[in-house]
Amino acid sequence: MMQVVTVPEIRVLQASRQLRLPEASAYLKATIPALEAEAGMGRITFTGPWTFVSHNLPQDAETMFQLAICRPVAIGGETRGQFRIVTLPEFHCATIEYEGPLSGISAGGYMPLLDAIFAEGLPLTGEIREVHHVRDTPESPINQVEIQIGIRAEDDGDGAGQSRATVRRTG
Repeated sequence: MMQVVTVPEIRVLQASRQLRLPEASAYLKATIPALEAEAGMGRITFTGPWTFVSHNLPQDAETMFQLAICRPVAIGGETRGQFRIVTLPEFHCATIEYEGPLSGISAGGYMPLLDAIFAEGLPLTGEIREVHHVRDTPESPINQVEIQIGIRAEDDGDGAGQSRATVRRTG
């Protein structure tokens, strides 16, 4: 069942890149272990689950989009490599919980959420976040993903509709 919530801002270790949909899986597989290694070198403590943030996710295999791989971190620590500590801004969104293999997330998570959003006539911002509360193997039935699709808040009169991260470099 869809809920409309405002997620508070959160400090994260982040890797971000422009890519195409077919490149996303390889990027995730290569980048997650590198982020974990970076955290160890910089004495960074993770405080929450992996969160994947996309902007203007395309519906075709050729269009480029922005994908950020994030994990919440405690205050302190520093980056020493290619990754950044940023603050993801407060995020007004429609959300739904999905449990199961990741191959079913479109039909079992995204489609029901989008159907509910469109039925309510809620305006989209172009930002999507996936919070992986339980992350096992891709085909595991125990994966638990909170899908968050950005919607424009009723009092948001700027017309921009895009959330942007505030970058804070440390070290």
